Amino acid sequence: MAVKKQVTVRIFHAQARRIDCEHCGQPYSFIEGKGSSGEAEGNVLLSDSEELGRTAFRQLATSLEKTARDPQRGEGRCPHCHQLQGWMVANDRKGNMGCFGISGLILGVIVTVATSWFTDGATWAIVGGLLLTVVLLAGGVAGGAAISEKPGAKPDHVDPKVKTDEQLLAWMELCLSRNQDPLLQWCYDNGQEPHAKAMHFSLGILDLAEEPSGVPEALSTEGRLRALDHMD
Repeated sequence: MAVKKQVTVRIFHAQARRIDCEHCGQPYSFIEGKGSSGEAEGNVLLSDSEELGRTAFRQLATSLEKTARDPQRGEGRCPHCHQLQGWMVANDRKGNMGCFGISGLILGVIVTVATSWFTDGATWAIVGGLLLTVVLLAGGVAGGAAISEKPGAKPDHVDPKVKTDEQLLAWMELCLSRNQDPLLQWCYDNGQEPHAKAMHFSLGILDLAEEPSGVPEALSTEGRLRALDHMD
């Protein structure tokens, strides 16, 4: 039997999206920082670790390109009118409902299996466990919906993940004067701590607003993706 070896590549990426607020029409930007990993496996005797690393990186880069071009990722309350975009509210609701619903389902299954085992498979125990599972699933979905973000303004909410155009350009100028990547530094300053072995990579600014922002092309998402294509 061949012995396998596995190589894992980790990347922490930062990307901002610039949009026009659907409520007030003003442009603003919000940051998202995420960790991701890619893996490649091969025969321990026949596979080269560096080549496996390149394979894992290429797989990860393909996934990152898809993520980077997604116009509806992340979350940031408009700094002008203090509202979330409709799709942000929907994404938050969907994510919470799914997470809590699955948790309720798993808990119900565990209780059902345990009860059935202790009662030697009694019919009442199985039926009761299944009913409990349905209740927990429904409760989890309802609970997820209840704690999700709601439409409406929150004027007192301070969101460090968002910047106006003026703040963004001033931040970029400051970071570039210090030889720092503006997007990665934005995440660091927000308290994000990437994996110790992760490569740090900026996916630039995906500008979806109608009016241009004045962001250099090299810091755009397309510019950063071209740089990613040349990394190996």
